[in-house]
Amino acid sequence: MVARTLDATGWRGVGQSADCWTRPAPPTLPRSMALPRSAALLLPLLALACAPAQRPHPNAALHRDRCAHELAQGDLVKAEAECDLGLEYSPKDGDLWVNKGLIALKDGRKQDAKAAFVRAIRFNQEQLQAYQNLGVLYFEEGAYSKAAESFTRALKVDPAFNEARFNLGLAYMRLAEKDADYRRRARAELHKILAVNPELSDAHHALGELAFGEQDLQAAAAEFRTAVQLSPEHATAWHDLGVTLLQLRQYPQATEAFQECIAHAGDPSCAQGLEAARRAGN
Repeated sequence: MVARTLDATGWRGVGQSADCWTRPAPPTLPRSMALPRSAALLLPLLALACAPAQRPHPNAALHRDRCAHELAQGDLVKAEAECDLGLEYSPKDGDLWVNKGLIALKDGRKQDAKAAFVRAIRFNQEQLQAYQNLGVLYFEEGAYSKAAESFTRALKVDPAFNEARFNLGLAYMRLAEKDADYRRRARAELHKILAVNPELSDAHHALGELAFGEQDLQAAAAEFRTAVQLSPEHATAWHDLGVTLLQLRQYPQATEAFQECIAHAGDPSCAQGLEAARRAGN
């Protein structure tokens, strides 16, 4: 499982109007004949103007908006200059520190990004985007307990932030590799999401992975089928459905699933699965 990053057109900083919780397209991930570990992800690295209102110096607000604009345009040098100017007026402006973190993240300076997000939280205990982005960085480092803590704090700020809830579920899934109790926690968070949005394909896919890990293949197949019905282009779900059906010895259906996987991804493991399904069915 890898965290998503956004291209230049997808990066928005605090101060620029946008819909909250924009979701990037699903990533293409390597797969094998075993299920990938929590391949479906919703880990947006966004900062949007959805945090509690601040009252910065007027010039700080001006530079913050300019920083957000340059960040969206992909000009990191200008964006950082604008943020730095804003911080000269309001050094404790959490939104500016979030944008500084996004600039560093976009520039590949993950440790600088983490430090900026920590500062944003220090100056604004309800800085939702900082908790979310910090959680993503911890997740990528394999620090799943810290990631879960960050996502939990984001949910305390806004319980309706389902992207953080989904990420929390994924962090629990990783922690379940050492403590099975986290499977129950992961499943609980995913069901909370589906109670609000029952058509979220990635949540069904994650539930399928949990069931597969418990060798409940019938339940796993049902969740993967739901995932591909909701998102027919979800190549990872097609692959995982094929793997599950192969283990259930439902070879014609597994063949169809791998064919769909090839159609939507072209990943070599899809072709390998198709060959295995055809060979087993003969």
